[in-house]
Order: sequence, then structure tokens, then C-alpha cells
Amino acid sequence: LRWCPDIIHCHGWMSAVVPLYIKKAYQDEPSFRDSKVVFSVYGEGFKSNLAPNFKEQVLFRDITLDDLKMMESPANYDELSKLAISYSDGVIQNSENVNADIIDYANKLNIPVTGFQTEDAYADACKDLYNKILGDAE
Repeated sequence: LRWCPDIIHCHGWMSAVVPLYIKKAYQDEPSFRDSKVVFSVYGEGFKSNLAPNFKEQVLFRDITLDDLKMMESPANYDELSKLAISYSDGVIQNSENVNADIIDYANKLNIPVTGFQTEDAYADACKDLYNKILGDAE
């Protein structure tokens, strides 16, 4: 048997703080210690801003404001996407119309990014990304 770390695939803005929590707050927990995180970003999010104290609300365990420095204020959909991408091991563009700045941000972090795929190519693209990420874990 070969041990294999988990891949946690987060979809969309509602899961955007999960990569932060897995990589910072739960990094020493046996269930998450070696987990890899993939974030799927979508073109449609929300139009409004989050609460002015959003960053303070996210703080938990050893997470500090410095861990959120990539986010500009006010926190909005794009900034939340940047937060998720910053703590992910790979990114999948799940819509054709994702803000190019978000994809550029992911590319600048030098993590694997899979561009938009048609429905019939999506499963293979995910598998390829997972294998690439897990290959880095070996």
C-alpha cells in the first residue's frame, strides 16, 4: 500500500476561507497535515462588499492579519478569491468569464492553474491537476 495525502477541492467563494484554515489553523492536525488544497474559481460571485471587519472575523488560532495581507479592503469577491488561491496548491478556472486578474494572481504564485475546460474534458483536467499536485508531495 502507498500512503497518499488527501486533496480537498473547494468550490467557489463560499469555501474561500477553507484553504487558509487548512494551511494555517489546522496545519498540525493529523487529518489535514499533508492535505493538498485545490480551489475552483467561478466567474459569477457577488457584487457587494463583505463586512468592514471581515479580516478580523476570519482570525482563528494562529492566523494573524499578516496572513491576510494579500486582501485589499474592502473585501469583495475578487479579494476573497485571492485569499483562497494564496493558500491553495492548485487552481481550476470553472467558468469562461473569470476575472483575468484573479487568474493572473494565481499564475504569479507559481502554482498549477488549469484553465476553463469543457464539460467532457473537465474530469481529465482535474485528474491531471491532482496528479501534478500529488507528484509534488512525493
